[in-house]
Parts: sequence; structure tokens; C-alpha cells
Amino acid sequence: MQNHFQANLRSRHLVFVTLFALLFATPVVLFFAARSHSAIQNPKSKIQNPSRTPNPEPRTPTILWLEAERAIATTFDDLYPAAGLSGGRSLHFSTARATALDRYTARYRMTVPRTGQYVVWSRRHLYYYNEGRLPLLTRLTRYAELGWRVDGGAWSHTPGDEAPVGVIEGSYHSVGHLGLTRTGTAEMAGQYIGWYRDGEVFLRAGEHTFDVTIRFRQTTATPLFRPRPHRYYGLLDAFAFAEPGFVPNGRFRPASAVDAAPGRPRPVGTGAVEVDVSAVRDTIPNLIGFSLVGTDPAQVARVRAIRPGLIRQCHLYNLARVSRGADGRLRIDWTEADRAIDHILSLGSQPLMCLSYTPSILSSRPSDEETRDPGLYPPTNYVEWEEVVFQTVKHFNVDRRLGIRYWEVWNEPNNVFWNVRPRWAWLRYVPFYSPYEGRLYELTRLFAYCSLYEHAARGAIRADPTIRVGGPTALCDGDVEDVTGSARWWTQVLARWCGWRDIRLDFISLHLYGAPPDASGPADYADLIRRARQWGSRSGGRVPEVIIDEWNAWSMEGGHDTATAYHAVWVMETLYAMMEAGARHSVYFGAGGGFLGMLTDQGDTPKPTYNLFRMMSLMGRDRVAAHAAPADVRALASRSGQTVTVLLWRFGAADREIVLSVSPFRTGATVQCRRLVIDDRHSNLNAGLERAELEEVEQRTLSVGPDRRARLTVRLPPTSATLLIFEAE
Repeated sequence: MQNHFQANLRSRHLVFVTLFALLFATPVVLFFAARSHSAIQNPKSKIQNPSRTPNPEPRTPTILWLEAERAIATTFDDLYPAAGLSGGRSLHFSTARATALDRYTARYRMTVPRTGQYVVWSRRHLYYYNEGRLPLLTRLTRYAELGWRVDGGAWSHTPGDEAPVGVIEGSYHSVGHLGLTRTGTAEMAGQYIGWYRDGEVFLRAGEHTFDVTIRFRQTTATPLFRPRPHRYYGLLDAFAFAEPGFVPNGRFRPASAVDAAPGRPRPVGTGAVEVDVSAVRDTIPNLIGFSLVGTDPAQVARVRAIRPGLIRQCHLYNLARVSRGADGRLRIDWTEADRAIDHILSLGSQPLMCLSYTPSILSSRPSDEETRDPGLYPPTNYVEWEEVVFQTVKHFNVDRRLGIRYWEVWNEPNNVFWNVRPRWAWLRYVPFYSPYEGRLYELTRLFAYCSLYEHAARGAIRADPTIRVGGPTALCDGDVEDVTGSARWWTQVLARWCGWRDIRLDFISLHLYGAPPDASGPADYADLIRRARQWGSRSGGRVPEVIIDEWNAWSMEGGHDTATAYHAVWVMETLYAMMEAGARHSVYFGAGGGFLGMLTDQGDTPKPTYNLFRMMSLMGRDRVAAHAAPADVRALASRSGQTVTVLLWRFGAADREIVLSVSPFRTGATVQCRRLVIDDRHSNLNAGLERAELEEVEQRTLSVGPDRRARLTVRLPPTSATLLIFEAE
């Protein structure tokens, strides 16, 4: 009975399912039958009606592209060039004061072809600092924040701690600005440059204005143990206004992107420079000096043409061969050393003699350290070291009567070029010693150097009391908190040692390498000179001279590539900063080829930096008063007889027309004016090898008016140097 009931139930279910399938299947069958009949009647219907395809192509979103450097008005500091940037350059700012950030603004005009909602993207790198863990004690988060608005509306701000997209791994190697920043690993954004999503805006078709600004943000309480102030800096590379669906990637503009500001002329600012030839201030010091000048005839001719004041001779005892005779007395073979010094003198320069490194015969190098240069260790006998120095100065200044004035002791002893063999190796097994082992070793090196200096100075002055002897020739190896680093301690301790031991310290020599513009810049060189003068001053009013005898900026394919006009202007700004700080000499590292040099490796073709030194060499000795406005224009003027030279240089973000006035001349006289220029198109091998030499771009004849002034209007491009030579008839 139960089986019969179950069979009957299954039968009813089967009938129900069959009826349900027929009910819904019939329309489907009829639909496909109709389509089949239509296809048979008109087999080309699919070709004739392509708009009715089941999967139409999506419309490409509108992308409006805006290069940041195309601003119609901006207060940013300069245009920073680098291969890793869109268009090869960007707007750049840098300041030591957080309160100055809000003065950086830029305005753009753009054309929108289609009304709609747009996502605002910006490719940039802004200062970002985020370190410490303990609130109120060490924790600190601060950054520069971008603000933007359209058509004068409300400002929108993007939090600075968001991560970018579209980052090219390792792109900082082609954006020199980002490679060696002073905040190092504490910077998230400092390691890369990428795209940030800054929000959305509804735009109608037509003309619009787009404004950007920078402001300071700090999201934690200022800690009690806060670091020294950093520099606040940033790059704005490009902007993209895109309909939703587009995500930018990398530095290249997409093929479908539209230029949002086609044909916009660059703005031109104004300014004025006044030169008073009658107001003689002082002599212009010859700050042109070099290391590593080769003997290639072409390079020699180039260096001789710019008349360097000092050329530094390092590794002196790699040339002067010190040995010990059968009688136990020291002997020195001067053949190679004489050849090197004669080469410097043939260039019309004076040698800066670096007394280094330890002659092998005197080295205390351990016998088990064969891989280390024996010259990098102290002498075993300081009395014999003093005798070697005495014989050196006597040979050049007494026997040969060369009158070499500057003698410095060693090269970067706070670097790897000075090693002291540990005498008490067993101390590392004493409890609580290991954490301080490195510091104690540094102290051991420092005091060993003071002994080295003392004996070298006594020997040198005993041979010729008229010389100037100095040190410590330390490398400024600091970080974000202080670029001087250990150089400060080495200088202060040496000065006090000299005071205690009654030893002369006539000059302080230091080394400082600038990184890209927000690491250590021209102002740091002036600051270093002033501080070092204080470190070395002793009672009795004896203030030592300060010489930075190794300086340059490391290149990473950015603006500090020595083949760019940007680097040349940076060099001029650094020379001027040192001059204003009272420097009388400096030594630029890299006279020849290579990425630090001022000439190419092939053919010794000049780079813009060489042309800058050439401009400096054309100036007279007597400095005269020159006043320039606005602040982004620098001026240095000189006279020699009837010739007046005016050197103008600037960074800036747009051209500037300067009205230049030079007086007094004789009323009614005529003045011949020649203009030489270094910029992206002139005196720059990047514009073509035929443009590599220093170029004279204009000659003019000026008439002197009743006010005894000669006037002319000069256009100064951004990142350029202009030399004007006036000759009165």
C-alpha cells in the first residue's frame, strides 16, 4: 500500500514538472526560431547594424594633463630638472622655516573640453617625517600638505601620509632631488615619487583656473626630545584631471591625454639691478681651486684659462718616497713629488700641500692586516714623523724656495683614512664595555690625530715659520640634525689641544659635499665657515682662516648632474655664500672628467659648471656695490681700469626682465657691452656639442645720459647665469 502511494506521488510530480517546462520553454523556442528566420531572410543584418553588438567598446575617459612647471604665476623657488620627471622638470621649493610654507603657491589656466565629474591626480614628492614611538617624548609626525581649488572655490587638502600609486621602483635614481635627502629613511615619500588622488571636482566645459598651495601639518604633540628643525621641501611634477576609471602610472603622459593648457605663454617678471662703480667694497677673492688636475694637454689648457688660486696636492707621501738607509737614517726621493708640484705651479696656481699619508717605513699597521693601506695608520715614532715633515717643508720652501704657503695635516681623519690599532683588545670582554667600544675607539683616533698634528706642525714651522699650517681636514658627515657631524668635535678638540700645547692652528680645513638641494645647500657652506671660525678661535683674538678644500654635490641624474645649468648656478650660489662668509680660498673637487668633473671624459668638452668658473675668472679684482631686486636675482660686480663686469645669476621659475643701471660714466660717453649667458640653450653641451663653449650672445653700444648712467634691459631665464662686460670708450 505504501509503495503504491509513493509511485502515484512520483507520477504526479513528473506530470507537474513536464507541464512547467513546456510553459517556460515555448517562448524561448519561439524567440530563437524568429531570430533564425530573420537571419535566413537577411544574412548581412549583423554587418548592417554594428551599433546593436552585445558588447560595445567602452568610451575612453577624458584625461586632461597639466605640467606643474606651466604655471601662469608661481612663488615656488625654481624649476628642478631630472630625467625621472614628466617633461624633464618640476616646480621645486625648499625652506628652513615651517611658517614659510604657505607662501608657496601656483596658478594655472586650463581648458576643459567636456562637462563632467573629474578625479584630480597629482604627481609629486613633499616633505614627510614620521619617527619615534613615545608620545610627548620622541613621537613626531609632520609633513607638507598640498591644497588645491578650482575657480577660486573652497580649498581641498590631501593628507600627506597617504601612499602614492603609479610609483616607478627605483625612480629616485633618476630624480636626483629624492636620492640623498636629509631625512633619510624617515621619509616614506622621500624614497619615491608617485601619483596621489587628491579628490574630485565637477567641471563644466570651458576655461578654468586651478590653484595649488602648500601648508605645514603636524599631527602629534611636539616631543620634548624633538630633533633639530629640518628643511621643508617638495616637487610638483604634473597634474591629471580624469573622468572616473583612469589611474595614472609613471611619468609619461598617456597617448589619449589632452594638454589642458595648450600654448600658454610663460609669465615674465620684472626687476632691477643698480651698480655703483665708485663704491669699491673689497677685492673679490679667488675662490676657484681644484683637486685632481690631470696632465692631459687639453685639460691643462682648460684649467689654466680659469686661473685657479689653489690646487690641492693630496697623498703627498705616495709621491715622496721615504726609506731608511743602512745607517738607520731616513731618506726621501723627491722625484715624483717635485714633478707633481711643478705641474701645479705651471698652471699659475699655488699648491695646498696635504701632509698624508704615513710613509710605509713608519707605519704601525698590524702585520695581520695586509689588505689595509699602511698609510692609514699612525707612525710608530712621532719624532721621525716630525722629521719627515720638517724635511718636506725644507725641501720645497728652503732648498727650492717655492714659498708654498698652505700646509694641512692629513685627509679626512674622521673618515676611513685614519685607523688606530686597538692596544687593549681584552677590554671588549669587560662587562658594559661593548656598547661604548665604538665611541672609545673614535676618541682614541681623535687624540692620536692631535698627536700627529702636533708633531707635523712643529716640524713644518721649524723648517719655515712663514707658512700657514692647519687641519683637521675633517669630512662633514652629519645627518638631518647637523650636517657637520663629527667634524665639529674634531675641530674643537684640535683647537683646544693646540691651545694647551701652544701649537699654531693657522687655518681650519673641512670637507662638505652637498646632496640634492634639500640636503646641504649653499647656505650650509656659509654657516659652516662661520661656525668653524668660532670652533677654532682661542683666547688672545687669534681667529683661524677657514678653507673648505673639498666641495661639490653628488649627482644622481638630477639637477646636480654637473652637465646641467642647474648645477652651474648652484656652484655660483655656493661660491657667493662662501665669499659673503669671509672665505678667501676654496677647492672644488673634480677639475677633470667624470660625474663630479667640470669637463667631459672624451675631448675635455666643457660642462656648464666649467663655463661658470670661466665667467668668474673674467671678473676684475675690485668689488663694487651692486644691489638687485627681487630676491631671486643675485648680482656681483667688479671693475678693473675702464672695464666693469656684472655677473647675474638666479634660479626662479619664470623669465625675468631686469633693468640694469651702471654708473657713474662720463656724460655723453659711449659704452660697449658684451653679454655672455649660461642656461638650457647657451653654453650648455646638453643643447648640442656646438653649444658647449661659453657663448657671447649679444654686443651693444650704450649711450651715457645726463645722469651718468648706462642702462639696458636684460632678460634672465630661470636657472641661468649672465655676465655683462662694460668697456667705456
